[in-house]
Amino acid sequence: EASDEIGGVWRSDQYEGASLQGPYWMYQFADFAWPRDLVKGIISPGKAAVQEYIRRYAEKYNVFSKVDIKYQCRVKTAVRDAHRNSWIIHIAESDEVIEADILIMAIGNNSSSPIIPHIPNEHMYRGLIVHSSEIGNGGILKSAYNIAIVGGSKSAYDIGQMQPHKTTLIMRTPHYWTPRWLLLLPFFDRIAYALFSGYKVNKSDRSWLTRVLDEVFMPLVAVGINRPDSTSLLDDIMNGGGLHVCTTSKQYRNAKLWRLEKSQPKEFTENGLLLENGQEVEADVVVFGTGFQPTRAFQEIFEGIELQDTLDDGLYLYKYIYHPKLPNVFFLGFKDPSLNMPPNASIQSLWTMCCAAGIAQLPPSNDMEEIISTRQQNTRQSFPFSHRRAYYDFFLAGESSVIILIL
Repeated sequence: EASDEIGGVWRSDQYEGASLQGPYWMYQFADFAWPRDLVKGIISPGKAAVQEYIRRYAEKYNVFSKVDIKYQCRVKTAVRDAHRNSWIIHIAESDEVIEADILIMAIGNNSSSPIIPHIPNEHMYRGLIVHSSEIGNGGILKSAYNIAIVGGSKSAYDIGQMQPHKTTLIMRTPHYWTPRWLLLLPFFDRIAYALFSGYKVNKSDRSWLTRVLDEVFMPLVAVGINRPDSTSLLDDIMNGGGLHVCTTSKQYRNAKLWRLEKSQPKEFTENGLLLENGQEVEADVVVFGTGFQPTRAFQEIFEGIELQDTLDDGLYLYKYIYHPKLPNVFFLGFKDPSLNMPPNASIQSLWTMCCAAGIAQLPPSNDMEEIISTRQQNTRQSFPFSHRRAYYDFFLAGESSVIILIL
């Protein structure tokens, strides 16, 4: 574990205001319900509660006492020993070497390297420039007179809630926001499946039910103080927007206090940012809510192994878990199932353990490569480019992604 605690994106150094995007019961392990004291009177718990939930789950299964967790530890390389049928793992910044029969990559599909756009004349700017990952409890924003936030996604939206009356939000492409109550509707999961499974690149190829849900019902209930030009929620999602911002009524009222600029920065000035639309935004703090670089650590860890033609849109895997060129290596978390991350991780972990124990048998390498190649081709033809495209849940294209184990 590279950090000094468990929790991943929910660690204590995450910015204040980070919370689940949907109701807690859609974000829980199948064998561990949320303790009542963590969700009493709350639908979408914040980062501290989520991390505590994860910690208690680990305690339930004695992870801290039975597992040798090496904190502040990074893997440099993993080299295959074909004779011993094992992996030799070299630890960065030390001489330590670990030999493993099974190697599980649970590093997530986003790295810890922030995306900070290059904007000319940064040296002229007299204010403070930070990324959302550096905001913490928001103390650096309290003394600011004017705040400019660059980005239109979840972190930008959350940080804009801290000092809304001082905030200018600069977003190149506005997106729909989803009222949180929509996720509480009966049969929401059935409605969502009917919507997403009917996605086709061309609107004319979509069924009438998909088009009614997509172009009439969803835009009718979706909110946004700077709504996108597209009337299709599906098109908005496939181009980086959609359901990732689920807003409460209080958050929506705060958002109405923002000054909105539908543009992007052109260059820094002494007092702020000059935008492509000609407007100048004064700010003593500029915050980049622009997310993180995609994970490419496996390129360095498995040095010399060519996994696929290009990794620009992510690493394509058999069942989103296994690569035939990496024997006994399993990737967990390299699949985007929208809001249901823990159940998805549970299913992936179960399948991994069954393969490791010989209960479930992997197909021959050639068969897996053919399956991966077909999904890669279909995905690249069906969806706009994204650095996470390889991890899209394939039910979006009408193909079941459910793993069925016959034991």
